[in-house]
Amino acid sequence: MFIHKKELLRPVRVVTPDPRWGEIILDQYAGADSEATALNTYLTQRYNTNIPAIRDLLTDIGTEEISHWEMVAELVRQHGCTVKMRDSRGSPWTSSYADVTGNIITDLYSDIAAELRARDLYLRLANMVEDPGSRDTLLFLGAREEAHAAAFARALEAIKGTLELPVEWFRHPYLNMSPGTYEAMRARSAPPPPPLTYPPSYPYPTAFEYPPR
Repeated sequence: MFIHKKELLRPVRVVTPDPRWGEIILDQYAGADSEATALNTYLTQRYNTNIPAIRDLLTDIGTEEISHWEMVAELVRQHGCTVKMRDSRGSPWTSSYADVTGNIITDLYSDIAAELRARDLYLRLANMVEDPGSRDTLLFLGAREEAHAAAFARALEAIKGTLELPVEWFRHPYLNMSPGTYEAMRARSAPPPPPLTYPPSYPYPTAFEYPPR
């Protein structure tokens, strides 16, 4: 059960509306790496683990992602754009964006990467936008994504080796499949081939005549 509070997780106050920015920020509302994807991913992944603490973590972060989704929607609205389940290029959101494998260890690794990608994107947008209100919202969201990644990392460390994969799986030695140095490789390399003489001079040589005699 979810209970909705009629307030945002953090106030959104756009100072200088710009519809172009509203369209760009739609990517964070309904794009492949959007808040819509995050909330659906985590709130679905939670059903695939019987570890209460991990299930609670996914529920809590998934619920916070709903509040982030609200903030992004308000940001789009205040920039003068229509909020819709499409990204900045007009492509509709699809459930195929939600990354759920059924193996909680695999899913947590994926969740860490997704949160760090989202953080980096929010920070890039914050560095580009001129509106101070938008920048405040984007920086806040980026900071929360980093916090989520850290929480998922702690959860992963706590359960490594307890599900399906034995502890020894994490202790496999690193295999150096690229021995040697690039300097030594270049020293042994054959000289480059001579340049091609193309196209050949006219008339072009032919192996047949047309029309045939």
